Amino acid sequence: MKKEERIKGLKELLSKIEKLRPLNHEHPEFIKWHDDARRKLREFYGEHEYVIEFENIKFSDLIFRTEGRTYPSDRKFFENGLNKAENILKRFIELEEQYP
Repeated sequence: MKKEERIKGLKELLSKIEKLRPLNHEHPEFIKWHDDARRKLREFYGEHEYVIEFENIKFSDLIFRTEGRTYPSDRKFFENGLNKAENILKRFIELEEQYP
């Protein structure tokens, strides 16, 4: 895959993060974005350490919850997870733009 195509894919993923912020980890739009992001990063970079870091991001507090209820800690985990994802995508873009 060409460098320009990878940068375009990364920027598309990055551009969707702001629209995800009001949602939560159970929202279908977030789930689709997260699945797409993991698939694209694997396709673009395989086992790169940033891919593994992205895959290990926690977007929710992994304790048992009553379905349909939102808890304050969920919002914090989700927001922190999106910030980490954003930073990783930006690092990949920087790497792509740094090297020919």
